[in-house]
Amino acid sequence: MGFSLEDKYLKRAGLDYWDYVTMTHYPDVDEFFDHHLKDVPYLLSSKAKNSYFDVSYSSSEALMFGSETEGLSEEIKSRYEHRLLTIPMENKNIRSLNLANSVSIVLYEAIRQNS
Repeated sequence: MGFSLEDKYLKRAGLDYWDYVTMTHYPDVDEFFDHHLKDVPYLLSSKAKNSYFDVSYSSSEALMFGSETEGLSEEIKSRYEHRLLTIPMENKNIRSLNLANSVSIVLYEAIRQNS
């Protein structure tokens, strides 16, 4: 995951929300995709061509983000190219947003569509 779920700041940040979170841990990405063959998540990448605005999200949609420093692997991006989305950046001098902001933006849009 790139971070520990035992981190005290993570626990504090999610204090009011943990009761509403269902979490499953997969030991590696291949096992995750084996388990989700029929419902491949949308993958977010600054290198994608399609915008996260152009998607109708279901209430059970999964979203996958890469690490802040490396993003998603080239193998995953090429294997699931049809599911790659990006957050359009108006200022071409700014490469991308940080991971927490990116997750917030896309997740909120998915929630908004299903409210």
